[in-house]
Amino acid sequence: MNLAKGLGLTFKKMLEPKYTMQYPDERWHLTPTFRGMPALLSDPETGRLKCTACGICERTCAVEAIKLETVVGENRRKQLTGYRVDMARCIACGLCAESCPFEALTMAGNYELAGYTREQLVYNLDELAEIGKAYTENNQKPLPQSVFSAYFAEGGFCYLKNDKAQQSAGKIRTRFGRRGQVNEVSQR
Repeated sequence: MNLAKGLGLTFKKMLEPKYTMQYPDERWHLTPTFRGMPALLSDPETGRLKCTACGICERTCAVEAIKLETVVGENRRKQLTGYRVDMARCIACGLCAESCPFEALTMAGNYELAGYTREQLVYNLDELAEIGKAYTENNQKPLPQSVFSAYFAEGGFCYLKNDKAQQSAGKIRTRFGRRGQVNEVSQR
């Protein structure tokens, strides 16, 4: 009996469409919130990097994958001379991009980061700027300051107890919203 059930399931699944992608020939369609590797963005009008060498991204990185090299310029402001990201250490959490007050850093959609040596996984200022340029040329918009704020504003993941009347009306109450108040949003 169990053998017949197993064979029946096998033959049923054989006739369904396949979910496997032929990887080098076909590419994944990434969601807008996909976090690959960090990339430095440029100002589209001037072409200069948006980074002001404030160092917040370096201090925010929990695994110390980001290193900035700066010098003090003539006007006593920091100037960026080097920027390194060690992708062998990076966990793609996105905290560096979220904490950047100038939106100079974004999480690009690169997921092919294999290399033969550890040195190949360290990206410098020029490489990160090129990745950022390619990222914006592909009509991809940088992620908002807080990726999760969009989820929480639309209903979020943290639900309060709903009563039957709200559920039948298609409304749910969420704990997180703008400034922490309880929001009512329509269920989708």
